[in-house]
Amino acid sequence: MTAVRRLLPITSAVLLAALASGVVGFVYAHEPARDEVDLVVERERPAGSVTVVGGTVAEVRDGRIRITGERGSTDLPIAAGAPSEELQSLPPSGLATGARVNVGVERSDYGVALSGLVVVAAP
Repeated sequence: MTAVRRLLPITSAVLLAALASGVVGFVYAHEPARDEVDLVVERERPAGSVTVVGGTVAEVRDGRIRITGERGSTDLPIAAGAPSEELQSLPPSGLATGARVNVGVERSDYGVALSGLVVVAAP
């Protein structure tokens, strides 16, 4: 009988802890999903603003260039007399501290890889 009296508080505590764990698990399992808010801001660009488009040149003809990227295709007019240049290799010694550059990178599962570097001549 004394052994039963000693085990009674411990057994009660274990049963109470198991019941509490069950209730907490049930509540968390049936918790309603959190609200997701998709915010889309649509606004027109002011006239003359700069537009940056990234991608690959898909086609050039009739004074237009088509760029294909992650967001689809974009057709852009080429202004008459617009300067165009040919990319050429540049030795590492040709880069100066403070030079203006455009860097191309690709992100993958293994990290970020440099895919291109374009040096922009100072105006």
